Amino acid sequence: MSGMNIVREKKATKLIEEIFEATRLSNKRKSKQLTVRLCRYYSDTRNFQVNGPSCLIETGDLNDDKELISRGIDIGEAAQSTILKDNQAYSHISYNIGNGYYCLFKVDRRNGAVANYYDYIPLQKAKWYFRRALEFETGSSQLRMQANVNLANVYDTVGRVVESIHAYEKILKIDQNFAMAEANLGQALLSFANVCGMYRESTLVQAYKLIRSALGKEKYILQIGGDPAFRFFNSQCEYIRQLFSDKAVLEDDSDHPSIDLQKRTRIEREYIQFCSANKLFLNFHIHFSEIVCVASISDSLMITLVEKIKEESRFKHLAKYINQIKEDYATARFLIFQYGNRQPRINRISKLTSYADTLDYAENNLYLGILKSSFSKAYSILDKIGVFLDEYIGLKTKGKIYFNSIWARKEEGAWIANTKISKYKHQSLLGLYDIYLDFRSGEYEKITKIRNALMHQRLTVVSEFFAFALDRNNAEMEIIDSDFVKQTIELLMIVKSAICNLILFVNNNEEEKRHGRIAMPMFVFDQEQDL
Repeated sequence: MSGMNIVREKKATKLIEEIFEATRLSNKRKSKQLTVRLCRYYSDTRNFQVNGPSCLIETGDLNDDKELISRGIDIGEAAQSTILKDNQAYSHISYNIGNGYYCLFKVDRRNGAVANYYDYIPLQKAKWYFRRALEFETGSSQLRMQANVNLANVYDTVGRVVESIHAYEKILKIDQNFAMAEANLGQALLSFANVCGMYRESTLVQAYKLIRSALGKEKYILQIGGDPAFRFFNSQCEYIRQLFSDKAVLEDDSDHPSIDLQKRTRIEREYIQFCSANKLFLNFHIHFSEIVCVASISDSLMITLVEKIKEESRFKHLAKYINQIKEDYATARFLIFQYGNRQPRINRISKLTSYADTLDYAENNLYLGILKSSFSKAYSILDKIGVFLDEYIGLKTKGKIYFNSIWARKEEGAWIANTKISKYKHQSLLGLYDIYLDFRSGEYEKITKIRNALMHQRLTVVSEFFAFALDRNNAEMEIIDSDFVKQTIELLMIVKSAICNLILFVNNNEEEKRHGRIAMPMFVFDQEQDL
């Protein structure tokens, strides 16, 4: 780099710092003047490529200037294509572009211009770019933290509350003083409290404590969310307080009794540890330590249906769907654990079956069959959710019903959300729609290809030690064992999110129908009596 270029890069750096300071101080006029100067005189510098988009986006957000934000996005997308091999710069620019699309959404929301979240492209774009920003373990810890925060906020907005909860947890394990993440986590838990069965009260208490703790860091809340955010979270605390006649419960620091895993069998202990580590239990009991209690290892989410006494048969019919969905999930979860839990007796049973040696290091055994069954069982749950919604909402979908067949139709090359679904304003149903969008967009392409191979062709699994033996001509039907496990766990997380959103949607919808009708809660049986 020549001496002249070095000087220009330094001047660009100084100007960028001044722009960020002006936006931090909410100086609209100065931020815009400095940004115009940056674009006019330093648009050819590398510093502008990496940080210029952020300057335009932040200034545009401050000034409600969508044109400026869009220009920042365009510059970022153009720059991104030239730095694909630089993971750190790629992550940084991906974050800036994602932030740009999220700022477009914020400007539209402030101006009341978001009429329909179901087909709102900026949020989908923001989600995609924030995910790309987190693909590589590169970049500053601050950038990764902020990308996680923004992605969690997007998840929250599109109804993916399970994913937002996990993201906020991750953030708080890194920085317990991140007040907005703490408050948002409490708010997310509050939204699920009514479907937490016997743990409703403890979930409300946990939500209250998180929000109250965040409010104790008032300076940080005001810095990021301003006075409206502080007032909102304060009102949520007061709302929770009104739900308790005994306010002392909210101040009680005691938690559920911990479980001594050493008193459990080895299989139980390893199963609980595996599911806890991968967040596969259907509950929202949160620990920021390694504590394990009954509440954190139970599938406690429940549903309430509201029916007239004469319509009890419908309740039973729909309840059986929910029971089947939860049973399938528990089975798929146990099967993937069983895959990694090698036992001599299963080894001996597996050896009873002979397979042809295809001379390419491909593996076939009972354990891989168990892993494939786990994946297939988990994927089938999505289709059962599609069938449930088709009946519950009254979609009357023609032909065979799949999860991906109920949400939208294609008209003149464009996808249009099913109006029978989009008329509902429940965030939880929007979250299910967003899962569908991720499948449609190719975000879960690997999972879709595995499913198609298992259902319609064959899936050959090879140990990662022999990855070189994969048949590149049939890549869609071959996979490394460790990648297969990773994709199956990711699928289980998606299915967990879908189940939670389904239960929350039905519960909230039934709340609206409660006038003059009788609530019929799901009956919970002690399964130990039946085994």
